[in-house]
Amino acid sequence: MLIKEFLKKDGFKIVERDFVAISNLEDELGSPLKIISSINEDESGIVLWFKKIIGLTIANQDLSRINFDFSSLPNLKYLYLINCNLQKVNFHKNPSLQLEVLNLSDNKLKELDFQGNKLKKLVLSGNKFADVPDFSDFENLEHLWLNKNHLKNFNIKILKLKTLQVSENQIVGFHITGNTRSLVSLNLSKNSLMSIPYDIYSLNNLEVLNLSNNRITLPDKSFSFLSNLRELYLASNRISKFELDQSYNPPLEKLSLANNRLSELPKFIQNLSKLRSLYLGGNDIQTLTTLISLKSLEKLFLENNNLHVYPQELNNLSSLKFIDLRKNPIIETVELNSKVVIKI
Repeated sequence: MLIKEFLKKDGFKIVERDFVAISNLEDELGSPLKIISSINEDESGIVLWFKKIIGLTIANQDLSRINFDFSSLPNLKYLYLINCNLQKVNFHKNPSLQLEVLNLSDNKLKELDFQGNKLKKLVLSGNKFADVPDFSDFENLEHLWLNKNHLKNFNIKILKLKTLQVSENQIVGFHITGNTRSLVSLNLSKNSLMSIPYDIYSLNNLEVLNLSNNRITLPDKSFSFLSNLRELYLASNRISKFELDQSYNPPLEKLSLANNRLSELPKFIQNLSKLRSLYLGGNDIQTLTTLISLKSLEKLFLENNNLHVYPQELNNLSSLKFIDLRKNPIIETVELNSKVVIKI
């Protein structure tokens, strides 16, 4: 089939001038990559345009038996091969490949066999990696996704990495070396961590940390080293106490401690002058005196706790817009602030 015929089929879409998407093609149309590989046989205007595309998406196709080097697409920078039954990828045949973004999510990959010198973003979510691939040759990699794999002990050396997403694995150990100051966002949610890995405390420039849905019981006081955090998620763990140095005052704007075992608020919360959203639902909290100083607080979630009295001091929080107090045994009522949306 010539490429000109292929472009007319359902399942082929020009997303933008230089971006092409192919998905859900019927089997009798042949493999999309086989068809694309024929474009050198035809130098018509439409083929010359196709050779200039910089973005290609192929989704929901069986490419398990394809060994394609993409040399017929020399300008390709963005490549998405999603849910294509891939078990191996090999781009060594085309060392000049200029890929900057590569998405290989929802395949059957267990290892990588290519160098990603130009890559800035790599998505490997939903594969079968049991070990962390070697990324030492990925000199420009800034964003890495390894969610939904089979990782248990996570070891990685980073160079320029800014974002690391490794949620929904079975991680029990986490070790990170290299230029740790480059990392800004780390997601380790939905794993099997019993405590906060000590290497995390070396990530001095970390701004977003998600450790939700693990088995963490007692955060270490070394948390104070994370002085640049803006978002911290520790929901759905087993935390009963969270005591840090009372001088700890990161620029936190979002803090989630929901669905833990807290009976009282951690004292360091009163220092969080920039905090805008606080999630405390699903604990056993009875008093809220430490919230009085949170002048920037806009949203407060306290559902499913053990509050018997509406905390009147909350009316003094000038920025507060929303409070969720559902599923609390509140028996004493007071005058509510008309400027705040309150769910009881």
